[in-house]
Amino acid sequence: MSPPQYRLRRGAVYLHKDALWRKPSGTVEFTRQGLEQDADGMSIEIWQAALIFFAGWSAGVVGEYTFHWVMHRYSLRFHINHHKEFFVLPGRQVAVNDLDVRMNVKFFLLFLLLLSPLMYFWGWLPVLLFWCGAFWHLVIVYEGCHAVMHYEQWLPAFVRRSRLFQWWKGCHFEHHRSSPTGNYCVTFPVLDFFFGTYVHPRQIAETARTEQSQTP
Repeated sequence: MSPPQYRLRRGAVYLHKDALWRKPSGTVEFTRQGLEQDADGMSIEIWQAALIFFAGWSAGVVGEYTFHWVMHRYSLRFHINHHKEFFVLPGRQVAVNDLDVRMNVKFFLLFLLLLSPLMYFWGWLPVLLFWCGAFWHLVIVYEGCHAVMHYEQWLPAFVRRSRLFQWWKGCHFEHHRSSPTGNYCVTFPVLDFFFGTYVHPRQIAETARTEQSQTP
């Protein structure tokens, strides 16, 4: 049994796969409708690719919660420093200081290395799609959301004034102010409901006033 092999040619994805319980398949071409196949092949439709990506994204959300819990459980210094900066630095500086490109690169290279054995059984494309979903959430979505929570002036005024935003931001600020053992999921506080760590923000109105006073 050999692992699935993919090759790229002019933006198209071709799949040559030795199936586990069948003879080798033919060539599969990536089109707008998905990975089309001959009668003897295996296929990955667009909706399947999207589902794999979404599974990786969901894993990223759970990973965000887990990593944040670990940071507090073991009092990791770089995260404790972030909590200290919240009380002494302007919001924009807090947002910028928390961005760590080097750590993100190291983590996701390690994550890809850990996932790589699965490529032998599933091929590199499904594994890469899952990895990209997790990468999308933890590096793009999480970092962006966390930054605008600490410096909301990057957002339009009507967004900043909305009840949903004030609640969402208030959940994270409640974590900073008085509940460091709760509200671990920055991007999706509903997850804290499921794990029993949700703390309702008690100072939503004050949250906006404090953030404005922190801006330079």
